[in-house]
Amino acid sequence: ERIHLEEDTAKSFHVSGKTLVDFNKSGKPLIELVTTPCFRKVDDAVEFAKKLRALLRYINISDVDMEKGQLRIEPNISLRTSEMERRNELPEYKVEVKNINSFKFMEKAVLAEIKRQEEILVRGEIPTQENRGYNEATGETVPQRSKEEAHDYRYFPEPDIPPMVFSKDYIKNLKAKKTPLPEEEIDALVKKYGLSADVANALVYTLGKDMVDYFKSVVEAGVEAKKAANLIINKKEYQDFSMVEFIKGSRDDASTSTTNILEVVENVISKNPKAVSDYKNGKESALQFLIGMVVREVGGKVDIESVKKELEPLLK
Repeated sequence: ERIHLEEDTAKSFHVSGKTLVDFNKSGKPLIELVTTPCFRKVDDAVEFAKKLRALLRYINISDVDMEKGQLRIEPNISLRTSEMERRNELPEYKVEVKNINSFKFMEKAVLAEIKRQEEILVRGEIPTQENRGYNEATGETVPQRSKEEAHDYRYFPEPDIPPMVFSKDYIKNLKAKKTPLPEEEIDALVKKYGLSADVANALVYTLGKDMVDYFKSVVEAGVEAKKAANLIINKKEYQDFSMVEFIKGSRDDASTSTTNILEVVENVISKNPKAVSDYKNGKESALQFLIGMVVREVGGKVDIESVKKELEPLLK
């Protein structure tokens, strides 16, 4: 819906009845991106957050390292009846869970909050509109403060920033400098280089733009595209090779035999029933997860297409 600029605040800690305040990050500019209330499933919301992080990394806006506080997720949750959904009517309240620092905790926090709100609604009450935090130890959300309505924020013009007007030519030049976004890059890798969607996804979302550019330069130097991609993905040492080393290595490197992959594939399937169930329910990212598990089990020395060919028949 919108992106706006904020400044980070100080962080408070409550210790032994005293409040300590850490000002180290206060005043640091940050981007807040706000979506419309468009997610109905927890998995979709988590997937959106992951894709957003990948996008920010790919176009080099930020490292978005969640452990370093470079990305935080703050889901707003409310529940409505089937009748309200048919009328496209939103609930009169929403609860925001603040400062979540991992996708795993995001999923757990949203599910915990859904359960809490459901219990309140079943009692005939309406959940309080408020900000809450997620307690990782208890697996529950905890109240922090009441949540304002949009009109309570009292927006006003920043006096130190004058109104800014940009010409059409300026905007046109900016657009001309835009590099392909991740999904556009994946589409190009499939169409131009003949890569499978799985391999293209691994190059773009797992390895990032630098490796995509490296792959293209290797192919331009004469290495067959599918072979180049598989070497970059499956053999990490190739990611640091010079062009000469890569070309020489690609000539000497025999393709890994896939005759023993089936046993590993069957083992991965038996150990990951949730991912198998997710795939059968239409979640394509579950297939990527299972492929990744097989690749990890065999130490990366395997052709992704071979893994996929072994996996898919067993998942039907």
